Amino acid sequence: AAWRRWLPRFWILFTAFFAVLSLGPFVHVAGVNTYVVGPWALLRYVPIVGMARSPSRFAIIAVLGLSLLFAMALQELWRRKGAPGRVWVFAIVLVLAVELLPAPRPLHSAAVPAVYDIVATSPWNPDDSAHLLELPTGVRDGTSSLGNFSPAAPFFQTRHRRPMIGGYLSRVSGSRKRTHESL
Repeated sequence: AAWRRWLPRFWILFTAFFAVLSLGPFVHVAGVNTYVVGPWALLRYVPIVGMARSPSRFAIIAVLGLSLLFAMALQELWRRKGAPGRVWVFAIVLVLAVELLPAPRPLHSAAVPAVYDIVATSPWNPDDSAHLLELPTGVRDGTSSLGNFSPAAPFFQTRHRRPMIGGYLSRVSGSRKRTHESL
């Protein structure tokens, strides 16, 4: 559809812009950091854009743009190609209906390791100052990461429900970061 100029150029550029921004500060290919600098590395210092803090959020806008472009392409296929185009549109709609069927499809195990059951059943006084320390530990917020924090730790905390050292917060003050670095 883009090759045949059926799609508005604005939406193609809009979608491409946000798709490139969603690549992040460095381009990764098949999980390997290529160290090729992406536009996000520069645009994150722009006041309004920099507030997003997470380039993966731009992927949402890119997918919305792709969805609009796809719908526009199907509309043009329906309108310009007559009966053969309509067969293709119905086939694509059928494939999308199967793909988006809300059937239970586990994609990743959410099982918590059994060791956390032992932690959960161990005696503990909520008034005690004891905290669970997972190693390696760290503190992460929307703009920085100190140490080697694993996002699995707060998920496992849903099982043992004990206070933890480290973790993820939306904002961490400079003084708390300095205290963490001094430990």
